[in-house]
Amino acid sequence: MLQLARWWFVFLVLGTVVVLAWTRREVYMVLVVGEPVVVYKGGLPGLTGTAELAVNATDLVHKYATYLTRKQDELLDNFFKKSSSNSSSRPSYTKLYSYHHIVNGFAVELTAEEADLLAKDPGVVQVQKSYRVQKATVHTPYYLQLPQGIWAQEGGYLGAGENIVIGLVDTGIDPTHLSFSTMGQKPYGPLTSYHGKCEVAPEFPLGSCNGKIIGAQHFAAAASKDGVFNATLYFASPLDGDGHGSHTASTAAGNHGVPVIVNGVFYGNASGMAPRARIAVYKALYRLIGGFIPDVIAACDQAVADGVDILSLSLGPNSPPGGSISTFLNILDVALLNAVKANVLVVQAAGNGGPYDQTVTSFSPWIITVGAGVDDRSYPNTLTLGNTTVLPGTLLAPPTKGPFLYNLISANDAMQGQGNPLYTPSDCQLASLFNKLLVQGKLMICTYSFNFIFGGASMQQVVSTLEALGAAGLVMVVESDVAGSKFDPIPFTMPGIVIIDAMNSEVLLDYYSRLTTRDANGIAVQFGAQAKIGGGQIANYSGQAQQVALFSSRGPDIKDFNFNQADILKPNVLAPGYLIWGAWTPIGIDNPNYIGQRWAMISGTSMATPHVAGLAALLKEKYPLWSPAALASAMVTTADVQDSRGVPLQAQEVSGGSTPLLQNATPFDMGGGALNVNAALNPGIIFDAGEADYVAFLCTAEGATPQQVFASTGGVCPTVPGRPIDLNMPSITLASLNGTQILSRTVTNIANNVERYTITWTSPADVAVTITPVTFTIGSSGQLQSQQITFTLQATGASTLSSFGQVTFAGDLGHQIHIPISITNKIRTLLLMHDCDRANTKNLVHKYKTHLTKKQDELLDSFFFMKRRPYTKLYSYHHLINGFAVDLTAAEAEALADFPGVISVHKSYRVEKSTVHTPAYLGLPNGIWAKLGGFQGAGENIVIGIVDTGIDPTHPSFAARGQSKAYGPLRKYLGKCEVAPEFPRGSCNGKIIGAQHFAAAAIQSGAFSASYQFASPLDGDGHGSHTASIAAGNHGVPVILDGAFYGNASGIAPRARLAIYKALYRQIGGFIPDVVAACDQAVVDGVDILSLSLGPNSPPNGEPSTFLNILDLALLNAVKANVFVVQAAGNGGPYLKTVTSFSPWVVTVGAGVDDRLYPNELTLGNGVTIPGVTLAPPTPGLGVYDMILADDAVVTGKSNPLFTPADCQVPSLFNKVLVRGKLMICTYSFNFVFGGASMQTVVTTLQALGAVGVVMMVDSDSSGQQYSPIPLPIPAIVLVSYANSQALLHYYNTQTIKGTNGKASRFGAQAKIGNGQIAKYSGQAQQVALFSSRGPDVMDFNFDVADVLKPNVIAPGSLIWGAWTPIAIDSPNFLGQRWAMMSGTSMATPHVAGLAALLKELNPLWSPAALASAMVTTADVKDRFGQPLQAQQVSAGVNPTLQPATPFDMGGGALNVNAALNPGIIFEAGIQDYINFLCATSGITPRQVSASTGRLCPKTLGRSTDLNIPSITITNLQGTRVIPRTVKNISPKPETYTITWISPADVAVTVKPTSFTAGIGRLQLQQITFTLRATRASTATSFGLVTFTGHLGHSIHIPISILNKSLT
Repeated sequence: MLQLARWWFVFLVLGTVVVLAWTRREVYMVLVVGEPVVVYKGGLPGLTGTAELAVNATDLVHKYATYLTRKQDELLDNFFKKSSSNSSSRPSYTKLYSYHHIVNGFAVELTAEEADLLAKDPGVVQVQKSYRVQKATVHTPYYLQLPQGIWAQEGGYLGAGENIVIGLVDTGIDPTHLSFSTMGQKPYGPLTSYHGKCEVAPEFPLGSCNGKIIGAQHFAAAASKDGVFNATLYFASPLDGDGHGSHTASTAAGNHGVPVIVNGVFYGNASGMAPRARIAVYKALYRLIGGFIPDVIAACDQAVADGVDILSLSLGPNSPPGGSISTFLNILDVALLNAVKANVLVVQAAGNGGPYDQTVTSFSPWIITVGAGVDDRSYPNTLTLGNTTVLPGTLLAPPTKGPFLYNLISANDAMQGQGNPLYTPSDCQLASLFNKLLVQGKLMICTYSFNFIFGGASMQQVVSTLEALGAAGLVMVVESDVAGSKFDPIPFTMPGIVIIDAMNSEVLLDYYSRLTTRDANGIAVQFGAQAKIGGGQIANYSGQAQQVALFSSRGPDIKDFNFNQADILKPNVLAPGYLIWGAWTPIGIDNPNYIGQRWAMISGTSMATPHVAGLAALLKEKYPLWSPAALASAMVTTADVQDSRGVPLQAQEVSGGSTPLLQNATPFDMGGGALNVNAALNPGIIFDAGEADYVAFLCTAEGATPQQVFASTGGVCPTVPGRPIDLNMPSITLASLNGTQILSRTVTNIANNVERYTITWTSPADVAVTITPVTFTIGSSGQLQSQQITFTLQATGASTLSSFGQVTFAGDLGHQIHIPISITNKIRTLLLMHDCDRANTKNLVHKYKTHLTKKQDELLDSFFFMKRRPYTKLYSYHHLINGFAVDLTAAEAEALADFPGVISVHKSYRVEKSTVHTPAYLGLPNGIWAKLGGFQGAGENIVIGIVDTGIDPTHPSFAARGQSKAYGPLRKYLGKCEVAPEFPRGSCNGKIIGAQHFAAAAIQSGAFSASYQFASPLDGDGHGSHTASIAAGNHGVPVILDGAFYGNASGIAPRARLAIYKALYRQIGGFIPDVVAACDQAVVDGVDILSLSLGPNSPPNGEPSTFLNILDLALLNAVKANVFVVQAAGNGGPYLKTVTSFSPWVVTVGAGVDDRLYPNELTLGNGVTIPGVTLAPPTPGLGVYDMILADDAVVTGKSNPLFTPADCQVPSLFNKVLVRGKLMICTYSFNFVFGGASMQTVVTTLQALGAVGVVMMVDSDSSGQQYSPIPLPIPAIVLVSYANSQALLHYYNTQTIKGTNGKASRFGAQAKIGNGQIAKYSGQAQQVALFSSRGPDVMDFNFDVADVLKPNVIAPGSLIWGAWTPIAIDSPNFLGQRWAMMSGTSMATPHVAGLAALLKELNPLWSPAALASAMVTTADVKDRFGQPLQAQQVSAGVNPTLQPATPFDMGGGALNVNAALNPGIIFEAGIQDYINFLCATSGITPRQVSASTGRLCPKTLGRSTDLNIPSITITNLQGTRVIPRTVKNISPKPETYTITWISPADVAVTVKPTSFTAGIGRLQLQQITFTLRATRASTATSFGLVTFTGHLGHSIHIPISILNKSLT
């Protein structure tokens, strides 16, 4: 009942809130049917068209505006009469504004219900709720070179813009400011084109409009209705109570040469961009509250009616306006479209939401959207310490007096009393907190904390505090927490500096701490640290090009409230917007740093926007007939994209410190580039557009109907609808390039001369661009004045990464412009597989598959008809290869090979299995997992196909329950989940996404038993579960054996999906037809990664090449299907040519030994300690136990024909009384190595005898064997060294008394066993495991060496914990266990598969070759000490010898997971490259290639060494060989690489070029030429290394391996 009451209460409260929201009146803007003044062309009785008279205050305009107002009132009256209960009286409503000129509509108060009903009225076009908008130079005129440029062309600053009116919709203006004074200026004459009024108020008296300020009005109806407007506080007049409006007005058109003085300091003379332009003020924003969109539209409407030339809007919404079909059809943008139609250029701030994508809040193509640039001026300051260290900082403050040093005191050391709950002492906000006597005359160290950033503390209050204390000045340090915040220099009246870098702050504090003496209580008693402040009031000019400011909002542009990307470029241009001096009002309170000042230095796209408005005024003055589009084109196409050195402009990005990172700016950062004022004067050609073009563009907006477009704009949609990209803009932007797009642009000559232009371009990455014509001659008048250009863009690769290009038009008379190309999604399509096509595509595939099966059966029927016997077809292969598996005699196989329609016949062969620390050892948690949001997101959308022995679905490594996040569906995967009694429904749980088994060939061999090997995906072996858990087992699963906890296990990609393809079986291994069938099905099902911990015993016989064996051909086509294939190298090491994974399209993995050990020790009674291994508990207690040798415990006369007593396999052989309570010494002989004896039986024997534990010696015959630690439930140790075994035996014999018959009568040898269940970590780099198969690769059954490097990489593969199945019998050491610690390249392979899944998740468009290159080229070849990695080799003892690893041991090196994340450049290869490789390989004919792959060899055959793999391997270097490689930049930035190399012995290597810049777009690829010359004849293999080092920190390497060298 209590629960019910609680929910009833919540419902009641929520219901009340809904009712209140539905009945509360708020301001709405309503567009109604009928054309506004600037659009109306006539047609109504008695009302002449006004479209051409929009900016003239004529009677005709007034008459039509009055008509519109009457119609609006009639609509409202009728609406409110219907909704009112009293129909006799005039309805009551509040209309705030009538809009006439640029939109036809009004602002009115409505409830949500009334707004909903009004929107359905046939006379209403759109209803949109009001929303708020927010506010989004001494040096810049000179930085932009105005005095010697455009000003000079207009007679100097005295004539710069005089006949142009800039309308500023902002916070008003301070008419008393010298920037807007006409005293002492050349008098302004009347301007008949402008008809605006000048409001008068007590605070804005008569005379405020003086010719410079030509009009001034305010708009606050919506702000007043909202209830936030206070006429006294915010001023119901054009007066600026904020400062922002005066600042933007002075930037655009402030007077020339006005002194900037703050706190008595002169900072230079200020000037606006167009210092003689007129300013028309439309106040619609207010201090503290911002503005409301109905007021803004009213201001814009009035500005156009008054006759402004330029409309400058340093404002914008927080986000895309809701309630409109498209951002382009929101009421403000529609109003601004009609302003443009009235020939008014509109400039708007991009917003201050950078550096994040899609933050721009100015949307439409008819608006110039301005981003903010950082120019070359800074105000540096310095702090010089007493030890002469100089620390940089900032603050517009004077220096300390004289050349003297002043003592420093920390605010915390100057405290007195108990403090204040509002402020920490280090904020320095309250003088009463500090001991004045201690502070006086010193520099006080305060801290710039988050209290300053969020407004609780202020720098002005710091000044007050320090002045009250008599401090000599301020040193402000920053907390590490606020590193990365931007610290703008602000004016300071006393010596001061802010150390803006956290590291430098630490340097200062460390210096202070070392020179400050403290008493026993930690109180400072002597202050020895000293410093002086250099002063920060003098500007420094670096001459650098503009950078995109960190805060400047970025594109791409969005077309709706859901942030779908538009085919429009935003921002359009960049202008100075960082630390801009401008006029300020002393009564401004929004920025506490400038209270009482007449000038302020502030930052924002608000400051950038009036730069463009001012320049537009200058251009408009010079070219009065230019359209808004022409003005925009001139500025955008001539903007700078490079600095004076030809280096791309940079964009600031977030860093971990106070200095932003820099990367090459893209069009989404800067549009066309950084404003180049003087180049815009004479562009030569422009891209023009008008009302009809913009209407046609609106007609393409998603969801917009022609009726809505007409109602909003008065424009008629064209009969044939176009595309957004058809708009004639000075840019090309596509949100999605699907296949090929053809579009056009038209350029118009505005120069007076005929000129011939040549077009050049750089293509965006993954896009091919063609342009016609590439040259043209354009005339100066008539039809010859325009030229259409056709652009064809074709996606050459699939990618969702935005890429950029540029088109340059260079004229023979010196004109040059450019336009950017921006492409986001690229889809390379032959057959488009959209979701809606999926079923149809599946039907097409099934149809063709049925056709192939039918043809295969017809061939077999025909062949066996002649043989007169039935046949058994095991499989039909369709997807990777076209073929089948069938039972044949040797004679039939030979006959079938010659049968028409048969390409080749391959005999089946067996394959064998080739396995919790490694994720941490490889650095995953803080590396790639962190980039994916932690282990919870590591690989979730990737499917790893495991071809192995199946899986145990009950293992916790594969459980879906209890995980932090449920698995959702994955539509791309189409595989099935088999069901069997031992593999029940539900075994596939989202983690295991599919499971099938393939056993036809195993069954045909007679070796398969369905009940023993399981005819289902169930793992009866353990190997498959083990490899699956390494690749993608759940994170944090406890590893427990025999009650001992060994840590928590995790797969490399713990959230990846597992698709199981069982083709190997316990005790019998697998057969290649089953493996190929499994691979074929895996690719059909849609796996992303294929992991094969299997391989043949030797190169397949009967093939022309290892590369053409049926498995490798199948894997080639898997790679063609974009599946990454990884395969075990084999366990035939350390001998050469033992690798059994052959082809370059497969990543072959060797096994490494990581740094984890499970050491144990045996402590003898004489104190000697002998090392050993075994995962076993220690002997109980601290004491020692008697030992007995197995041979001394044998019952007289007892023996066993199968085992020696020392094997400890048969309890009945021993005297239980003698053994009980002792440690028994047994021997690990060859009976254990070859499986006759087992450690589990040793345990059973000793438990039966009551022994405390076992000490296992090794005999001399088994030296050289590797002893892996295995779990045992009793105290145990294996002494893995023969010498140590002999040492134990010697001690035992000296302590054992034997009778004359040789029998032991007294046992004096004692020992205790340590704990072998605790891991130790040495931190060593990986070593190549002894067993790991080695190269060189072989290309045929005769073991001829191939020009391919194998293995490719090594990964941990020794003593790897992984999931196990309790029913497994292959490894007796883990019978009944859920976990096993195994070794093999089988275990190394899923490490690489898991890493590939993580890389694929982060980079879904990377090809298999790209993934391979990233891993191989960033692998480690040295340890952390710079020493070469080591490879284990056979020794005479138990410990292998070590020698430096070669590429034939380790390929590219040891897997470095986190380096593979960001290689910088890669070696790319695709199907045609592999075909060319096959065609060039010795022993393979073009016909065999064509027959095997269905592809033709090129007419000119290359060499096998030409394949673009990340290695160079030459079997026979005869004289000189030239080898090409091509690297591709996959980083978003250009980078300059330097190539260095170590030449192999007896080989001279030259590389060209030795340095290059890997760019983006068409410059993304760089060919490198390697020339290798034999300097001495030799058959000894030698190795080298080539390193590519980039200046941005990327570094990769590729190995060189040369076998035979001859001089000719």
